[in-house]
Amino acid sequence: KATAKAAAAAAAPSVDLSGLEKGTKLQAKADDGKWYPANVVAVSTKKKDTPVKVNFTGYTGASDEWVGMDRIRNIKDAKAKSEAKKPASKGPTEKECVKVFGGSLKRFEHTSKVLGG
Repeated sequence: KATAKAAAAAAAPSVDLSGLEKGTKLQAKADDGKWYPANVVAVSTKKKDTPVKVNFTGYTGASDEWVGMDRIRNIKDAKAKSEAKKPASKGPTEKECVKVFGGSLKRFEHTSKVLGG
């Protein structure tokens, strides 16, 4: 016999927590019903109703709350955001290298070949 709790857990749809990890920036709904910026502190696979522990930005850990997915929105992964801002490195220009190597284009060309550029 399955208990009522186990049956309810099996019937409940699973929540996708893959996009949430410690440090993820999002907005969380506080007890006052307003949305505030927050960061994910922890994610639990055992807490079905409130799987995400958040820290409201600007508050101490004493105000951290376990919240359900209905109290989370605008999920932004801080790591992905910072990676997106980084420009692709193209390396130094020929002019910059000539300047570094004291105006010798031959030294620049030799160094460029040695370094595989």
